[in-house]
Amino acid sequence: MTVRDVADWLGGRSYGLVLLVLALPAWIPVLPPGVASIFGIVLVAVALQMIVGKTVPWLPQIVEQRGLAADKFRRLVDRAEPWLRRIEQVCRPRLGHPTDGPVVRLVALWILVLALAICVPFPMTNSGPALSIAVIALGLIERDGLMVAGGVLLGVLSMIVAVFFWVGAIVSLRWLLAG
Repeated sequence: MTVRDVADWLGGRSYGLVLLVLALPAWIPVLPPGVASIFGIVLVAVALQMIVGKTVPWLPQIVEQRGLAADKFRRLVDRAEPWLRRIEQVCRPRLGHPTDGPVVRLVALWILVLALAICVPFPMTNSGPALSIAVIALGLIERDGLMVAGGVLLGVLSMIVAVFFWVGAIVSLRWLLAG
């Protein structure tokens, strides 16, 4: 089972899987400096593909051809199954199909903004946007418009928190340097 096989099987929902796989590591707040930025750059590329309307994400051939033997893939699915059951209790198709039409491009534009925030190697700029992208990704995978909207709202809140944090840090630094 190769990455391309999984992407083809998921079709347009494969964007959700790619976004989720890239956002989760960027969400980890204790990554070495700059590591989350690498994930952010790849998330930018994926968001741009969504914006221009590609139906499935383009991945480098070296990534597409990676795969797992059937027995290893089965063990991975068995381990993931309890988590997937929990997610499916919350996620379900509702509020239309956010993976179709112009809505997905607007969502992708917001993902682009969040991914750019992840690229900034400063505290308070990675975890919130990455978590937001992960929530949006789950909504895209499950065709859950409410989950996508929740991820967008979470992203707005995370950006507000980051702005307040950095404005407060700058004001405090100026006050310390002036006094």
